[in-house]
Amino acid sequence: MLAISISGHFLNKALDFFDRVIGSQEKRRLILGGEDGIYLLGTDGVLTAQLLIKKGLLLPYSYILPLNTLKAFIKGRRGEEIRLEIKEKIILRTGLERLEIPFQGTHLKVPPMTSKGIEINLATFCRLLDISSVISDEDTEILFFCQGKSLGIIGQREGMFVCTFMPLLKPPKKSQYFSLPYVPTRHLVKALKQIKEKKAFISLQHPQLEICLPKLKISANLSPKPHVNLDLLRDILQASPLAQIEIELSTFKNSLSRLSRMEKHLGAISKIKLARDKCVFNIISSEGVYVYCLPLGENTNLERSLKCGFRFLNSVFQRLKGKRIKMSVLPQGCLFRYHNLILFLYQKG
Repeated sequence: MLAISISGHFLNKALDFFDRVIGSQEKRRLILGGEDGIYLLGTDGVLTAQLLIKKGLLLPYSYILPLNTLKAFIKGRRGEEIRLEIKEKIILRTGLERLEIPFQGTHLKVPPMTSKGIEINLATFCRLLDISSVISDEDTEILFFCQGKSLGIIGQREGMFVCTFMPLLKPPKKSQYFSLPYVPTRHLVKALKQIKEKKAFISLQHPQLEICLPKLKISANLSPKPHVNLDLLRDILQASPLAQIEIELSTFKNSLSRLSRMEKHLGAISKIKLARDKCVFNIISSEGVYVYCLPLGENTNLERSLKCGFRFLNSVFQRLKGKRIKMSVLPQGCLFRYHNLILFLYQKG
């Protein structure tokens, strides 16, 4: 029999983390195993995380553990020590209680961890990944590309395009393009928000994205995108604006919050109308009309209507912090720029 003690605080945090990695699958399972230590491993099928529990111990098998059962037993025990006994079954003991989990073996091995890749600020990466992916649909992919000295992350839905940029200290020698499905991407965002460390190493090599920390490795199976069409991004960045204004960010966020609520209650068609010297955020339904108007300060001689889901626009802007944001009217649509973020609204086709 092998027995170790684990902090209840550590185990609670670990299970909360894996709760976000695995998501809402019907069977939520963890794997306990390892060749150079004892690890917990969890996956949603695309995204996989392995966390070091105890270094230097070898387990004869990999054990399958029910996540929901563990969470129920460990809940509220942050100040206690949990005794973990590994033999023909898994036993967790604390005080006068114990939980016995019958042996369920698996052929899946938990590999040794190695730190490799490019050093990044983990909180920045998480924030940019969150902003770029939040507008997308469940059946879409989040696009990643490395060009020059930057990592770009793109999320899209009909008529809306969001791209965030992150500088890389040691960019790859060749440009890279790949994608990750929306659901694992959102699981990754939620999991990364649980991590307190500031720095991590990221490796961007097909077929896997890897994020490495001293006791944790997160990997995701990537889809190659060798022909990602960046023409829209290039056109946006190179276009000459017909008009530009600076918007007070806090005021605009409040307005978007109201637009989002009205859109939900009215069940309406939402549009942004570019009308010569103003930009009109417009919700029209059989139950009423709601309008928010931004003066452009000059006549663009342009009249155009762009479909817009204000709840998605609101989701992006509520994640921004600062005082002001720039808005440009382009021939192709409406562009918002804020530090390392661009958000573009356009009429598809």
